[in-house]
Amino acid sequence: MTDQHFTIVIATSGRGRLLSRMMASLAEAVLPTQVRRVVIAENGPPGDAKAVAQNYAGKLPVIYLHSETRNKSRALNRAVDVCEGGFVIFFDDDIRLDPECLVAYVETVTAEPRRIFVGGQCGVDYEAPPPEWLKSYLPPSAVGWSWSKGNTRVPLDQPFALGFNWGAYASDIKSVGGFDEDKGPGTLIPIGEETKLQKDLLDRGIPGIYEPRSKVWHYVPRERCSQTWALRRARHAAFLRG
Repeated sequence: MTDQHFTIVIATSGRGRLLSRMMASLAEAVLPTQVRRVVIAENGPPGDAKAVAQNYAGKLPVIYLHSETRNKSRALNRAVDVCEGGFVIFFDDDIRLDPECLVAYVETVTAEPRRIFVGGQCGVDYEAPPPEWLKSYLPPSAVGWSWSKGNTRVPLDQPFALGFNWGAYASDIKSVGGFDEDKGPGTLIPIGEETKLQKDLLDRGIPGIYEPRSKVWHYVPRERCSQTWALRRARHAAFLRG
């Protein structure tokens, strides 16, 4: 599908410093002409996100949206509504991009005659690394994620792409009901909103592709490398499975 346009959506809530870091990384990355807009989707009490958006307005095609309720899924659904179709790439405010990340997204999507969703590779930027024994108890967002070895794109037949580096067509997202607003940050089950959506897409017959060249690094603060945080995360995952 060579005539596609792309929108980047960045969810954020009260983390202006991290958002500034992310936007600096985005401004330094190669921006294909097919990327028409960058939507900063702030949710919850207003912070510095609008000022960050204004700071990059001359460098990137930035749109700022604010949702009063702290609910990431609701903010993402609203952002998808303003995308005017096309393919939507979801990032979070606490990542940095490989310079060729967006090029790889565009090449992967435009090369496919089918409607697909795409998940990219994820590394980590630790504030302070966890002890080695703890890493096996931490989620992929805190230790990094890849679906295969090497730099070749392969099918992704499970809903495992991490929520801060994946994308799908706006029309397909809407066709399965969007993000579940009872899941994700700001809800009683603060994880799993992207997993459910990817599963819905797979169930609808929309295949996934893993693109390792679409790589980002996720900032992991010190407190998310603790035994206490790992136990809390496991409890949330149990609620999600239930």
